[in-house]
Amino acid sequence: MDIKPLGSGFPLIDSPGAKRGLGQPNGKRIDAKSPEPSAPGLAAAREYSRADLRDPAKLEAMVRSSARELVVSGQALTGPLSDAQKASLTDFFSSDPVVRGRIERYLEKALV
Repeated sequence: MDIKPLGSGFPLIDSPGAKRGLGQPNGKRIDAKSPEPSAPGLAAAREYSRADLRDPAKLEAMVRSSARELVVSGQALTGPLSDAQKASLTDFFSSDPVVRGRIERYLEKALV
């Protein structure tokens, strides 16, 4: 009968094998200062500024271009879409209050 010991299998801090990184079974340490890769953002966040959010015409253009970009980037999941389907989804996303609100909040946070 094989009885397994209690505990996680990690060495205790004051044990002789504690030279390894704390909580790391393979001895690798996590560098807290290493930069994380930046997440890809929408192109509208790079093309406009925060002041453009106050202009209704520019805000509409930002939301529509962001919705269009989301539709185009989602084709990996949906499969190829015709231009009419892309336009229909863009119209729906830019007029739907929930999706439009999320896009606007994203733009408010992302624009500098």
